[in-house]
Formats: sequence, structure tokens, C-alpha cells
Amino acid sequence: MAYMKKRTCITFVNDGKYTACGLVDLLRGIVSLYHYCKNNNIIFKIEYTYPFLLTKYLKPNKYNWL
Repeated sequence: MAYMKKRTCITFVNDGKYTACGLVDLLRGIVSLYHYCKNNNIIFKIEYTYPFLLTKYLKPNKYNWL
């Protein structure tokens, strides 16, 4: 049986339950977290559903964050 190495995954979630900052701050947070994950070989995902679906305005390019 082949040995499978486990990888860490971090998901950025914005579902409207916590809204203490503005849109630009959220986007900066996403970019910062992506940079951290990329430098540390961690899988990065985004679940952004509030106040709009992020996939309505952005789509994955080289990295599939969905």
C-alpha cells in the first residue's frame, strides 16, 4: 500500500457572520493568506459568499482557489 503524505489546507471563509472590516481589508486578507500558504506549501481555498459571491466577479487563473 502506498504511503500518502497529508497536506494542510487553509480555507478563507466570509459568510457574513463576522463583518468587522471592509471589502478592501477582506481582499488584502485573502492575498496575505494566499502568500503565506504559497510560501509554506499549504493548500489554499476560499469560501466567499457575503455580501456577494466572489466567483461572480473573479475566477481562478493559475491557482484554483475554489
